[in-house]
Amino acid sequence: MTSKSRNHTLFVIKLKEGLHFYETNSLNNSDILNLNSINKKTSNVYENIKLISLSDNFLILPSEINKSLSIESIGKTLSKTNINNFKKNQVNNIEIYFKENYKNKYISSYHHISEILISKKNINSKTLLLILFLDDKIIIVLFNKDKLLFYNQFKYVKNSFIKYIFLVFEEYGLKKETIEINIIDSFSFNSKIKNEFLKYFDKIVMYKKSLNEIITSNV
Repeated sequence: MTSKSRNHTLFVIKLKEGLHFYETNSLNNSDILNLNSINKKTSNVYENIKLISLSDNFLILPSEINKSLSIESIGKTLSKTNINNFKKNQVNNIEIYFKENYKNKYISSYHHISEILISKKNINSKTLLLILFLDDKIIIVLFNKDKLLFYNQFKYVKNSFIKYIFLVFEEYGLKKETIEINIIDSFSFNSKIKNEFLKYFDKIVMYKKSLNEIITSNV
């Protein structure tokens, strides 16, 4: 068994039908990466095991606004569940609350996918539209310089994801002729989705970082 190294972290994405793994330092340990669970064997190999949640039960709040809200108000916005049952993380003066039902004693920390995508490490000096496909979801993130304008995630079937992108274009007055759609490369993105995009949009590019690179550099 490989011994622990403090430089090695395992990132786990909780999908609808199982777990997907990313790791730092490209260990390529097939005994670990082919598992469908996190157990003591996993913990013996990796110093840190971080779970990335795709939960739709989340709330993103600027820290300044959050100071004026009561815990009860935030809890009511999220669900009828006690706010204490939600995870809370902060990035770029933004607080993220989310509920993740998956529990495992070997997980060292929990993060919502929004936390990964809105990190300032991903932001450049112009309007940036990011699209990520994960599992049965499309995630849309819109920045204007260093300001987050929009984040949301939607379940889709077939080509229904197109309507959500058009809604963002309409809401923020974006023009197809000038705005590039940056697609983050992931295991859920494929040629069928790309061809559907090309029916409606011309300015489509692959984002400079893959999902793997974004996750391993930002968490």
